[in-house]
Amino acid sequence: VGLRYSAKEYGVGLVDDKAIMKWQVPVPGFVLGLSKLKDDVLVFYTPETARNGMSVEIKSVRVARVSPVKKRVLNDVEVYSKDNNLLFIPIVKNDPSGNFCTLIIRSTPAKAGGMFNYGSALVKQFETSGLTAIFLNDALQRTSKELKTAAVDNGFVASCVDKNHNLYLASVSGQQLTVEKFDASGNPVDKLTDSINPRDKLHTHGVCEFDSIPGNAVNL
Repeated sequence: VGLRYSAKEYGVGLVDDKAIMKWQVPVPGFVLGLSKLKDDVLVFYTPETARNGMSVEIKSVRVARVSPVKKRVLNDVEVYSKDNNLLFIPIVKNDPSGNFCTLIIRSTPAKAGGMFNYGSALVKQFETSGLTAIFLNDALQRTSKELKTAAVDNGFVASCVDKNHNLYLASVSGQQLTVEKFDASGNPVDKLTDSINPRDKLHTHGVCEFDSIPGNAVNL
């Protein structure tokens, strides 16, 4: 689990089924997501925080590889840093067993710099101007691929990953829902479209999960 000790002090720990903290390790930033990499834990975090301890403008994403056995950080690298003043949303995607698959960077046309946006600024925050998938090897060396998807310039809804590390992206344009499938390298494989009638015409919120019972379905 991600931990917060004070306004600007964070960490990660292991809690057992009896709600007992087995171990904890400090990390130098606001935790964005957790993954498994072999026997270790990947902690994705941003070092940027506001004075009140809440993350306001994420300028970069780092990942720390933590050893539960040695109870320390083994490696810590930067995996993404933006070069403009626009808001981006980092999304850590794991397979159903919690193993790391990819870090998705969702770019938006909204200007960064504050937690709360209103009116047209809020609408821009839900728009997607680009989606990039970042992959890491065991040494935390990164490769990236820009995803060619219908979600760009439309409404990104949700995403998930299956047990074979295939990625599924759901997006909405008008009254059309599109679900796209990409392989473990970020290459497009297939897509399905269907009509919907969302209540909220401004933005759509959704949940996308791999259905492990049939093993070949995505619930949206």
